[in-house]
Amino acid sequence: MFVLTFFAPLEARALADESGKVTFTKGLDMEGVKISVYHQSAPLAKENVKSLCFLDSYFLETGYCVTTGFEVGYNGSENSRFVSLTENYHLPIDLPATGYIWLETTTEDIFVEYTVSDYLYTRDVVYMDVFVPGQSVTVFGIGMSDASSLQLGEKIIDGKNIISRSSNQITFKVPSDAKPGGRVFQLVNPISNAIPVYVSPVVFNDPYQPSQWYLAQQQIYEAYDVFAGESEMVVAVVDDGIYLNHEDLSSKIWLNEDEIQGNGLDDDKNGFVDDIFGWNFLHGNKDLEVKGAHGTMVAGIIAAEKNNEKGIAGIADNVKLMPLIVCDTMGCDAASVANAIKYAVDNGADVINVSLGTSGVTAYSEVYNEVIKYANDHNVPVVAAAGNGDVNGGIGFDLGQFKQSPVCNETKSSDVIGVGALAWLVSLPAWANYGSCVDVYALGEHVVSTTVPIYDLEGGLYTAADGSSFSAPIATGVISLIKSAYPNISNAALHKYLTASSIEGILIAEDAFMLIKEQYTSADDFVAGEVSAVDVDIQAIFSDVPGDHKNVQAIIYLQQNGVINGYPDGTFKPENYVNRAELLKILVGGKGIFPDAAMYNNCFPDVKNDWYAPYVCYAKKEGWVGGYPDGTFKPDKTINKVEALKMLLNSQSVQLPGFVDVAPFEDVATTDWFASYAAKAKELGILEETGYFLNPGEEMKRASISENLYRLLTL
Repeated sequence: MFVLTFFAPLEARALADESGKVTFTKGLDMEGVKISVYHQSAPLAKENVKSLCFLDSYFLETGYCVTTGFEVGYNGSENSRFVSLTENYHLPIDLPATGYIWLETTTEDIFVEYTVSDYLYTRDVVYMDVFVPGQSVTVFGIGMSDASSLQLGEKIIDGKNIISRSSNQITFKVPSDAKPGGRVFQLVNPISNAIPVYVSPVVFNDPYQPSQWYLAQQQIYEAYDVFAGESEMVVAVVDDGIYLNHEDLSSKIWLNEDEIQGNGLDDDKNGFVDDIFGWNFLHGNKDLEVKGAHGTMVAGIIAAEKNNEKGIAGIADNVKLMPLIVCDTMGCDAASVANAIKYAVDNGADVINVSLGTSGVTAYSEVYNEVIKYANDHNVPVVAAAGNGDVNGGIGFDLGQFKQSPVCNETKSSDVIGVGALAWLVSLPAWANYGSCVDVYALGEHVVSTTVPIYDLEGGLYTAADGSSFSAPIATGVISLIKSAYPNISNAALHKYLTASSIEGILIAEDAFMLIKEQYTSADDFVAGEVSAVDVDIQAIFSDVPGDHKNVQAIIYLQQNGVINGYPDGTFKPENYVNRAELLKILVGGKGIFPDAAMYNNCFPDVKNDWYAPYVCYAKKEGWVGGYPDGTFKPDKTINKVEALKMLLNSQSVQLPGFVDVAPFEDVATTDWFASYAAKAKELGILEETGYFLNPGEEMKRASISENLYRLLTL
């Protein structure tokens, strides 16, 4: 069976002549309609207009009224007024062809006669498949009970071929004498001569697939013919969880193969115990029970099982979903989001989807800058929703003027793939954000996907919803397909091809795939490695670091990756000594972790609520540091070489030797507490020392610490 629907036009217009009679072309969506009214009356003011009605007669027998969401004013002369609808009002399709517009004001009632002309359409029909004689076809839409006939090409489908009819659908049989392969479909009714319909083909056996209009609108069906599902991808869903037992998703959940389930150990040494399927960053544990249905919807759009005769068809094949919980019914936590992004990068995610728009997350914050840069430095694209107005779903706004996070946390355009929402006919919904932070747009209206029964009013497994939250995973699914075929494609090249192939900003999957297939070269590959000192003017970054400084490569790398920062006066002070608290701030922040000061404090007698407390207390919780025998931490004490090595190696979860049977240096005994750290550091080559002596008690300077950390991070 083929499933079809028709959509409202992109615009509607109203014209008025000198007699006061209004003629307008109308569609279902009347937002922005400007109705000019010529009338000899006192000047109208918005507060004086009580309602705007469309009536079938002067006697007010039947009609359609709105009481808010319109503006009134002058049309350039004193006796020319206008009323403009400013909200997303939908007039009934069976509005009488002639009637009266009634302006009910506080002083008088104004009546203007109107006439409806043909519908105005601004886009051609998209035809997705052919029809053959004898096929059963269902057309969904509004006002179907008024349709006198359907037309397939030049063939009128009359009553004998109409199987059933209701107010919102017609089912008919393609006539036996219809031209095979005909694709021109029109709905004929008393108001319009020809309403084109959109056709969604049955491509997969998933029952709701024909209702997944985004697969057609973004031309994903056609994109499958170019390439799809070449290699397995891991997609991190940073959200409120994924319903792990969902019939369309259970086979798609990521498995951390380096972790042994239920043994209470951090087997893979990534800092998270028993993170078998993901992690709950809100509560700092492995509990992945969903906190809402939002993340499950996002997950289904990306990767629901295809051709399983259940539910929907996910966009991307060969995808495993990594659920990372950062939200619950109370909202989302920004620090948790940042930590989740860092976790996703470190644990093998190929793409990260962040469809968030709740209090505490959308307000612009630099807390995301470092982790987004970290993701980009590891060539993991972050796909973020543009948002839906304010947190309560208000009117959309320009992100170029009012930045939001994380969609706007970028220093270059490819840092984040920002995705805005479209209505069904590629218009911008009133609630959708837009502007310079948006790279592409995808369908965000009536998006069909998976859900969680306990959060569904009918206890179902599938639903439909609006929002840019569901536009973003459409882009994520497309990006996953691209990366599965071109795993080495850089984030910059990915951004280039997606935007270059878009039509007026609209994501077109087939065009993107074709462009990549035709133009991709090795120059589009991501090349990991060092930042060359000659590529960067170091003194433009730090005025006191000369270009020939022995540690310049390390300093540049760490600065560009957001691990270290300079002083307010533009200096780095490479020869300054580093104290214990300062090093922990570098190490914790460098991992993209931003501990909550309310949670991490008072962990040592000399570490209470100071600026460094969150970093020190986080490091203590993670086992990086343990303090001195007297129980203190001594945050202001200059750190020595072996103390620094312990913190460095512990922070990166480096596996130490069980014992040291050969002294790594002449001044390091095998029985010293730091022997294993010194031996491992030497083995990894992160030390500047190449001789026989380590000088374990030597106090460390900022430049030397930078060198050790740089070498460790770039192994």
